[in-house]
Amino acid sequence: MNTTILHAIIRFVVDEVTPRKHRHQRGYTILIVSGDSDGSIGSIRLSPTVTQLLSFAAFFAGLILLCYIVYSLMTINGLQQIKLLQTEQISRLTKEQERLTAENSKLNALVDQLSKSINQKAVKEANAEQVEAEKHLPTGSPVTGAATMTATRDLKDADTIEEAMALLNDRIANGESIDDIPGEPILYFTGAAEGSSIVATGNGTVSEIEADEKYGKRIVIDHGNGYQSIYRNAGDALVRVGDEVTRGSILIIIGESNNTLGYQITQDDSYIEPETLAQIDG
Repeated sequence: MNTTILHAIIRFVVDEVTPRKHRHQRGYTILIVSGDSDGSIGSIRLSPTVTQLLSFAAFFAGLILLCYIVYSLMTINGLQQIKLLQTEQISRLTKEQERLTAENSKLNALVDQLSKSINQKAVKEANAEQVEAEKHLPTGSPVTGAATMTATRDLKDADTIEEAMALLNDRIANGESIDDIPGEPILYFTGAAEGSSIVATGNGTVSEIEADEKYGKRIVIDHGNGYQSIYRNAGDALVRVGDEVTRGSILIIIGESNNTLGYQITQDDSYIEPETLAQIDG
């Protein structure tokens, strides 16, 4: 087949270069020489019109092929540019993600640190509040120094401490329980040494200082948490209504004539047993 095509091309060239008188009537003949042993030859005669149409068709086909090739090259180049831009964008986004991940790790560490600090601060504040709240509980001893303490009831039909104590002893001796004896719970402190003091049993504010028919004077401290402590003694008050006091603040100095104390506690305006709250040694 290669020999056949070569012969056809040679024939085409010869026809083109051979001068003819009537060139406008020139036609083209394509010889097809078989490569077989018989050496048969075939030919195709093309008219000028067909030849021109074929030439134009070949030209346009070549032009279209050329345009397609150019378009393909431009498309490939554009795709390569897009791929390059995408690669750069992916690289940039990857770096940005790594940066954000690192910052997120730092922020998480900072959040953990702040959370721990806040928790520690909350614990400290809670402890401080608890300590402060405990300071406002009337749990201290109302008398400095040694004294005899008796848990009993404040009898309304007794005019003095001595008379109240005598009546109470008689009723207990007759078989009555202290819980069955009418009257508000009270702690009697007797025999306190001269020069010792009656002190506040917790932080608070002096809310009342009034005369007391049985004891001489009545001082009330409001502890701001529902508790009030009451100190009943004949001595001179060293505080005034409105004064802020702390546990251990001196309220009255004990002398020869005022060495007894009646101590009571109320919670939400109700009397309670003072010894259940007071922490008194001895």
